[in-house]
Amino acid sequence: MEILTAKPNPEGSIKVACNCLDIFEGEQISYVGGILEFKCKSISIFDESKKEISLDFVKERATKYWEDFSKS
Repeated sequence: MEILTAKPNPEGSIKVACNCLDIFEGEQISYVGGILEFKCKSISIFDESKKEISLDFVKERATKYWEDFSKS
């Protein structure tokens, strides 16, 4: 699944526009994405190896990415 946008709502939920081009095992239906809406009290973020990472780390990496991008 690819996250395209994420926007908070005044009601306290977050709407995430997703792109997902996949055929699930045993199904002949191809899903192409949609809107995922959720509301939570807390979150945990994990990398591919299931190691928990902090929000500060994510912010640092995102800032560095966009700084490097603007130089290219």
